[in-house]
Amino acid sequence: MITSAADLFKAAALRTKVVKVCGHEITIRELSVGARLRLAEADKKQTPSILVQECAVTPDGNPLLTDEETAKLANLSPEFIDGIAGEVLKLSSGKEEKKD
Repeated sequence: MITSAADLFKAAALRTKVVKVCGHEITIRELSVGARLRLAEADKKQTPSILVQECAVTPDGNPLLTDEETAKLANLSPEFIDGIAGEVLKLSSGKEEKKD
């Protein structure tokens, strides 16, 4: 039972997962409420880059990319970037198995 703000924040913490994309492992986290709003307001062409920017993280949960590095995503393999984006969408859909 959630009886405090601390309980609420713990229960609603963003999930992370290590996934394999094009033969490479990468840690991702699910979309936050704020990231979903930014995604909804963005140009659809930017969706994969936004998903990678928001959800590719280091193993300890920090953002993997700086803003400058994110700007370079358009020059990378669509298969790789779309693969990461697809894994983020799966994790964020709520259909992934939750670990308690």
